[in-house]
Amino acid sequence: MDAHRIRCALFVPVLEPRFFARAGERGAQALILDLEDAIAPQRKAEARLALAHAAGALRGTGLPLMARVNAEAELLDADLEACVAAGVDAVMLPKVESPSEVRAAFVQLERHARERGSTGPRSLVALIETPRGVLRADAIAAAHPALRALGFGAEDYAAAIGRPPHADLLVPAAARVAMCAAAEGLACWGLAASIAELDDMDALEGAARLSHRLGFSGTPAVHPAQVQVFNRVFAPTEAEIAQARRVLEAHARADAEGLGALRLDGRMIDRPMVDRARRLLA
Repeated sequence: MDAHRIRCALFVPVLEPRFFARAGERGAQALILDLEDAIAPQRKAEARLALAHAAGALRGTGLPLMARVNAEAELLDADLEACVAAGVDAVMLPKVESPSEVRAAFVQLERHARERGSTGPRSLVALIETPRGVLRADAIAAAHPALRALGFGAEDYAAAIGRPPHADLLVPAAARVAMCAAAEGLACWGLAASIAELDDMDALEGAARLSHRLGFSGTPAVHPAQVQVFNRVFAPTEAEIAQARRVLEAHARADAEGLGALRLDGRMIDRPMVDRARRLLA
């Protein structure tokens, strides 16, 4: 799973088969089957049993399938076993607060895969949703080679602080998570805002643009109406693509002439700008 190419991952209710048919048509680059917050406590076992059917129904979309599991120890191991049985591509670990949690989850996945004679999910996403997780985000980001992305959970983080999810509270934590993800070459998903906004799409777009500026590469969506907003914000614009190509073309000419830096449109173009252009086009 190339996490850097995922601008929007859409949550699909695992216990609502009526949503399966069109899930792959919404424009998301990945789908998330939720065993955690979207499932009432008394239906956790039911959702776990339904995961394989949901994954089978959605596999035809050709999109990466992720499952968000529960953090509680009494639920986690059974959830991970269900992820192996369902053949999902990646597991999202919620409320991660230490690198040992990431490593332990991968060990559990490998054990279940051996018992079933299969390979199991090979990709992990660590969701940073608490103050302790934010403080340890650098160590978490380096926890395991299977880790593909960090995610920032604004609502849970704000709840842990005991304040509403306003930008003043969220931006410092979100920026740290994005920085730690970038330091280890990981994608970073989420918003420095609640992703639960369904009515005010202008506010949602503004929050997404702020998060993009902070270094986030994409975000989950909880409703299909959000997908196009997130795709628009997290994808490079045609103007950005054209400028990146001009930078690389100018750099190639300068390189052929033995020049280390060059001037383009009134700006000096040096190695960091060239590297950024390459990343954008990739």
